[in-house]
Amino acid sequence: MSNRNDFSMEIKSSILKDIIQALHVVDDETLWRITPEGVNTRMVDPAHVLMADLSMSRHACESYEGGDKSIAFSLSKLQDVLMLSKKDEMVTLENNNGQEKLHVRFGPIHRRIPLLDQETMKTPSDFPKVDWTVKTTLKSETFQMALKATCQVNPDSFTIEAVKNELRFHSEQDLDDVSIKLVNGESGQLSLLDVSADSVAMYSQDYMDMTLKAAHGDSTVSAEFATDNPMLVSYGFADETVSVKYMIAPRVDSE
Repeated sequence: MSNRNDFSMEIKSSILKDIIQALHVVDDETLWRITPEGVNTRMVDPAHVLMADLSMSRHACESYEGGDKSIAFSLSKLQDVLMLSKKDEMVTLENNNGQEKLHVRFGPIHRRIPLLDQETMKTPSDFPKVDWTVKTTLKSETFQMALKATCQVNPDSFTIEAVKNELRFHSEQDLDDVSIKLVNGESGQLSLLDVSADSVAMYSQDYMDMTLKAAHGDSTVSAEFATDNPMLVSYGFADETVSVKYMIAPRVDSE
């Protein structure tokens, strides 16, 4: 490429699919901010319950060239064409200066996805500041196990509580209830639990499940929360060349 505003990246299909999945749970339209070092995007869902911030380093790609520019497009359109690619197939994304299309190439396929009008895009500000009282890290499979157990009882919401060296998940509905207790340093359940004050909060099952869509079972997930405050969930993938963080608004018990 010769123009500093051109953009081209060649990346493994499986990594790109994870990126799309991590973002598509928030909304369909995305605005990518492209720099010579990589790509960043920040999104918020239509209900303003879930925010996401994803950064992809140029090192996630087999090859990468990009100047300072932005492009907006539909994630579902990119996701649709990627369904035709193989897991380890290399996919090229290109947008040259002045073009109104995102070019997607792999094998014999060349898809041209129209760009969206950036003026109509929602551009969320940075995540709000929260005085976290709990920070924990655990394997994605452990987090997902706790969510599945609470969802079996109440598919709508769950409660998370941190007390000293314990992280507890709980849900109840009618006469049914379930509790999951994870102990810091016990059987690898938690790799970190830092509690500056006993804390409890309630969150949506659906939204919390969305945050873990791109997290593989052995991924390490970090979660930070405080009583009746948003939760920050973050993790990386593709050898930590892609990082994503979500902020989920708490549920308020109406009773």
